[in-house]
Amino acid sequence: MFLATTSLESNDWLNCLDGRRMLWLLLGLSLVIKIGIWVQSPVITPDGPVYIAQAEAFLRGEWQQGLAINGSLFIYPLLIAGLGLLGLDLVVAGRMLSLLFSVSTVIPLFLMTERLFIPRVAFWTTLAFVVAPSLNEFSVYVMRDPGFLCMFAWALLFALRAVTEEDIRVFFLSLVFTFLAFLFRIEAFFLPFLLVFFLFGQAVSRRRWRTRFIKQVGVFLLLSLLTIAVAGWAFSDQLLSFNRLGLIVSMMKMPLNKGVLGYDPRVQEELRKMEKVIPMGAVDNDFAEIAWENIRLIYFIGLMANVKKVLYPAFFAACLVGLVLFRTYRSPHALVLWLAIAYLLILCLYLLHQGFIETRYVYVPVFLLLPWVGYGIERILGRLNGINRLPRFAPLLLVSVLFTVPGVEAATEVKRQLISAKEAGQWLAAHPQINMGAIVSNGREVPFYAGRGMTFIESMNVEPNHLARVAGQVDAQLISVLRDRDAEPADLHIENFVQVKKFTDKRYETIIFRKQDASSGN
Repeated sequence: MFLATTSLESNDWLNCLDGRRMLWLLLGLSLVIKIGIWVQSPVITPDGPVYIAQAEAFLRGEWQQGLAINGSLFIYPLLIAGLGLLGLDLVVAGRMLSLLFSVSTVIPLFLMTERLFIPRVAFWTTLAFVVAPSLNEFSVYVMRDPGFLCMFAWALLFALRAVTEEDIRVFFLSLVFTFLAFLFRIEAFFLPFLLVFFLFGQAVSRRRWRTRFIKQVGVFLLLSLLTIAVAGWAFSDQLLSFNRLGLIVSMMKMPLNKGVLGYDPRVQEELRKMEKVIPMGAVDNDFAEIAWENIRLIYFIGLMANVKKVLYPAFFAACLVGLVLFRTYRSPHALVLWLAIAYLLILCLYLLHQGFIETRYVYVPVFLLLPWVGYGIERILGRLNGINRLPRFAPLLLVSVLFTVPGVEAATEVKRQLISAKEAGQWLAAHPQINMGAIVSNGREVPFYAGRGMTFIESMNVEPNHLARVAGQVDAQLISVLRDRDAEPADLHIENFVQVKKFTDKRYETIIFRKQDASSGN
């Protein structure tokens, strides 16, 4: 066993549960939290209308149009369309798929961690995944992320088995689930290459490159490279358009064009300008100078801050404890850490070259670090159980606080619900005499609930003169503006348009403007 702590030997409640009962408990808790989020999330996410529009196109038999809507990423809207054929509302279908994927990810994560450590650690690891607020944020939304993470988790589980069992059939199973994950999100593209690199690295370091398994992987690799070369030569344009492969190729070219650690030079230029206007900017080591001299370090710190946020601060600390205290590294542990480090490096390069990173982009390295969260928690509990002066309920109290606080937050504090946008769209749908002509909008929610799908002119700039200019160019009859309730100016005026309705919720307001003409009475 990898652990020999007092907490493992104590006859507490967790020791009374076998792996199957632990899984059922975790699945039930995950489902309860997801249902809580569902109930409090009545508004579709900004990406949701895209997938619904794709699913509607597939249901009409317009395959090319559906593929063109979102860069050929088709598997998730295709599944939504499949449920739509059964008579299910498409939005409900998308949310049900996300719910199913989110809850079922518990299974491969538990099994994976159990292979790395023991059932107790697998329980803490999976419980952290179940209650972490950021990992629950998109769990029941119409988004691709839950499906991607579920498929990636199964791919990772079979990759671990392939490494330990040296079974080519399990290796192929890992590739199958990797391909399915890739159909949801393009990050999975890198997993087969990283896995093969690890297998050959292990074979060379241990001088076991002549085993049957390594030979089989080598033959598969050669055949794959040959197939890719022929396909690339014969179908280069079609291949690059498949599932955003062209985007991956362009991203991989960036380090060659800008340098591996290059970044947008405008960032440094703006920091130099800042140095001239901030207090004490003329002296050495002012804020702007420190920032532009350490841009790469700042980007890396920002990336790790994102990892800490998604993992949850307390779990991030437990992960550090686990990484520091773990000693018995074997091939499966090395594989998971290698993948975590590799994906963090890929994300760091992406952040350098693109200048931004969304929170959900770090799901993969966070998921790969989760087993060490469970191990760190188990080691902490073991140390607490070994302190005789502590009350016997201290470990239980720690566990209760550690998991209850994020669990309650995940289930109750649902973020960014644009109620006003939904109400505005539904109001337009109920007034067809107004809901006519082109509409300019700074969000997808209003057109979606107005029954327009993705048929609208998007303008993220809500400056009144800009909106008037865009509306004039496309002869728009309507403008919808979604903004914070305290945004300035308080009264928004757009040339040639008159406000017809305003909707407000706790944080946002949505204003509908109609083109001013004789029929409007103005």
